[in-house]
Amino acid sequence: MTNSLNKSIDRALVLWDKNVKHEDFICLKIIPFPKSCCCFYCWPKVWNVINEMIKPQGQIQDEGDVLLKVDDEEYVLECHESGPEIILLATASITLLTAIINLISCLLNHLQKERKKPKEVSIVKKQITQQQEKVVCKFDLENKAFTLETISKKLEKAFEIENK
Repeated sequence: MTNSLNKSIDRALVLWDKNVKHEDFICLKIIPFPKSCCCFYCWPKVWNVINEMIKPQGQIQDEGDVLLKVDDEEYVLECHESGPEIILLATASITLLTAIINLISCLLNHLQKERKKPKEVSIVKKQITQQQEKVVCKFDLENKAFTLETISKKLEKAFEIENK
């Protein structure tokens, strides 16, 4: 876990113009089940909508990443065949976390419309300081319609918003 997390953080730091330690980051990985490809070809609706959503700040390319800003904070969205990743500082504000929840909500809602949609999606939180991946929530894409409220409630634990 640490090797792949370090690589994700290294890619994010190329975009980031800050001197930050790897231990200061959180990675949220969106993992489909059953395991499937999450590229632009397999999830065209999702990535088109996400690119429209982030358009003012740039576009993400297949197997690429983009630096996104909310107020004075930044996070990185990465596209991987194994699932999208969001890299952010552990000290993120509620404003940034709300923007990330909106992004994840958009992704989940449009993923339901894909021809190659998975049955389930897990969101995994990774931090170097914890030395392990932690599944913070799962979404059943076959049996549930998602609202921003239900997604927010499930993701609050991932961000530990109540402690901020």
